[in-house]
Amino acid sequence: MFLLGIDGGGTSSRLELRYLESGQNFRKEFGSFNLTGIGGTAFVDRLHEIFQFCGDMAACASMCIGGAGVTKTETGVLVQSELKKADFHGVLKLCGDHEIALRGAMQGPGCILIAGTGSIAYGINEKGQELRIGGYGHLIDDLGSGYAIGRDALALTVQTLDDCIPMNPLADAVMLAEERNFQNP
Repeated sequence: MFLLGIDGGGTSSRLELRYLESGQNFRKEFGSFNLTGIGGTAFVDRLHEIFQFCGDMAACASMCIGGAGVTKTETGVLVQSELKKADFHGVLKLCGDHEIALRGAMQGPGCILIAGTGSIAYGINEKGQELRIGGYGHLIDDLGSGYAIGRDALALTVQTLDDCIPMNPLADAVMLAEERNFQNP
């Protein structure tokens, strides 16, 4: 019997496999584990690659998968479907990257702020109560994320080009960068 933990990232993923009887641990890195980023076929292929590394999934007593978008219905349904096909009957926990990041940073109460491609703030107090702000995706949320900053810079630039707002240093910088990219593709 073994336990399996997956830290599913957008660029790469880390897996830890722990055998209960022998106490042996194995770690391995894989590619992206983000359904939105790599698409359904590649995501299923990644799951199969992980299952192949682990061996007999019927021997997996418990599995925790954490990562951006993992708790979304589509991803969870796909994971559960592929686990069923792989004969997994253990306990499954799906959680967001904010949950595993906080757990990795501290064992008790605390909070974490993720501000990368996306953004989310998450914390747990002494009573075990959780608070989450943000993390609802780049189209409607993720204030302060890299995506939101880039989107807002481009929106300001096109408003400047349309003479809705006066010329400004940010629009100048965006246009200069675009000009350089156009000249040196």
